[in-house]
Amino acid sequence: MRLLQLALTTGLSLSAITAAQTMYTWVDDDGTRHFSDSQPENTANTITLPQHEPLTAPSHQEGETLTPYQHDIEQQHASSSPPAVTTPLEINITAPEPDSAVRSNNGSLQVKATLNRNLAPNEQLQLIANGVNYDALKTQPNWQLKNLDRGQHSLSIQAFRDGKLIASSQPITVHLLRATIKSVKPSPNS
Repeated sequence: MRLLQLALTTGLSLSAITAAQTMYTWVDDDGTRHFSDSQPENTANTITLPQHEPLTAPSHQEGETLTPYQHDIEQQHASSSPPAVTTPLEINITAPEPDSAVRSNNGSLQVKATLNRNLAPNEQLQLIANGVNYDALKTQPNWQLKNLDRGQHSLSIQAFRDGKLIASSQPITVHLLRATIKSVKPSPNS
């Protein structure tokens, strides 16, 4: 039984390969040329396609001179591999100063940091304000915080590579001074 199945499967496979090599063409009454891999009922010309071996890309041998195009392709392949990051990332918050008092009546605060090296393409920074992520991950070490309440705020910056924490700055405390509007109490005489 298995031998019969094997013979039938092989025969059908070979006939499909052979049929795929034959094409038919004909012109209809409107003058339109048609092509098909199945034989139509009307008179059609048979076209037999040649056998083609799959092509392989030529390999570059050491010592061969490359065309400018090939040289560019080789450089792209070499630069596409992610660079090995050897220096551990260090983050320092430079503005505002630690334990400083910042006056901002609208509650805005600018946070800046310095890094000891450039971020790799898969690395991003996250500002942590009062223990909560502020804004989305980004690649530039500066943030503009808006509408902060007056009082004490804790700030730190974390760096992530492919979603994993790789570095964190020392947390700093900032005191935001903001003017308040005193409510006017009605006097008892009015």
